[in-house]
Amino acid sequence: IKHDSIVIEISGHCDFSEQNIQTLSLERAQYYKAYLVDHGIHPDRLIPKGYADTRLILSKAEQNNMSDLEKKEAKKYNQRATLSLIRTDFKP
Repeated sequence: IKHDSIVIEISGHCDFSEQNIQTLSLERAQYYKAYLVDHGIHPDRLIPKGYADTRLILSKAEQNNMSDLEKKEAKKYNQRATLSLIRTDFKP
């Protein structure tokens, strides 16, 4: 709210084992957009995008070498949303 000229991309990410990952990753990003809009951020300043499993933190190969418990924890790293500054010239 303080920096009302910035535009942010909200990137949704999924783990490779999830169903409908493209849809789910976009829905994850849209959820965070709705949250921020509900808290006073102008909706045109937020760009939600779904990246599915194209930007994994822990790859399938890395997870294959883990125990079941470790895999469960590892999924949390891939199932995430990130924010990126796109530009600083927004005007409503």
